[in-house]
Amino acid sequence: MAQKHWSNEMKVIRSQDPELAAKLTRLLEKEALLQGEGNVYGERYSARQIELSFGKIVQTEAQRARILKALRKGPLSVKKLAKALKLAPMEVLVHIVELRRRNRVALHHIEERTPTYIALSPGDTG
Repeated sequence: MAQKHWSNEMKVIRSQDPELAAKLTRLLEKEALLQGEGNVYGERYSARQIELSFGKIVQTEAQRARILKALRKGPLSVKKLAKALKLAPMEVLVHIVELRRRNRVALHHIEERTPTYIALSPGDTG
């Protein structure tokens, strides 16, 4: 089952967003069904198709969870986050934009024209 491939990523996601981890777990549990019976339209998926689609979702959310984890230690800029997480700054910025949309990250302050961000707990409004 592909879930085992993603256990480290799911652990990171669970540590930062247990509700999202539960949703992803329910999605991943449908793997056998999608390979056997198929979806509601009867379309069956190969292990490779599931790996490509579910894997991308889990990987993306794990990167966002790592960003949240880093921001819980203190405010950071996109550039500093990118360096710490070994990601491209543009990739981090895309994640920050999505995390702000979800109210999981807020602007902390601007330092010499560079915004710094902090992590919010679920339910915070920033």
